[in-house]
Amino acid sequence: MTTIAVIHDGANHTIIGSDTQITMGNYPSKGDPKWVQYKSWAIGYIGELRAGNILERHASRILAGDTPYEVTEAMRAVFGEHGFRGEPGENDGAPDYQNGWILARADAVWDICYQLSYAPIEANTLWARGSGAKYAIGAGKAFLDLSYLMNRTLIVEKSIQIAALFDLNTGSDNIWVNELNKHENG
Repeated sequence: MTTIAVIHDGANHTIIGSDTQITMGNYPSKGDPKWVQYKSWAIGYIGELRAGNILERHASRILAGDTPYEVTEAMRAVFGEHGFRGEPGENDGAPDYQNGWILARADAVWDICYQLSYAPIEANTLWARGSGAKYAIGAGKAFLDLSYLMNRTLIVEKSIQIAALFDLNTGSDNIWVNELNKHENG
């Protein structure tokens, strides 16, 4: 899998990041960041690479909405058009896409679960998804306590590096970090 992470300041600034390792079967190799950006939106993905491929190819359609609801409904529609419908859920029958996402703008962040439900992420909290998420979240909490020594970009980068130390499926060779700013992204 992978690790994606985010911190948002509660106003107009969000830092996103990921490792760039992809794993096809048991073979890890270098890939691209696990984030797709379009206009003011960015969406990070973990899980099936096919979902990431669909997001990349159809970003202009999926990320055209103004709300997380519109984005997740567009994801459901586009995934369905490409035969990526998810497995029936065990308890409630809702599809399980066996993926996870983080949706971000400069002014807000949402966690999107495997069923395409979403919830807002609290400001000034490092949030992560993927196989190294628990390590990144723990490191992020510790680093945020030292935020007077580290800027948010460095906190995201170092949190993913810590995740890579403990999670074999998070690559450490190339950590990608980017900033979303309200004045730059619309």
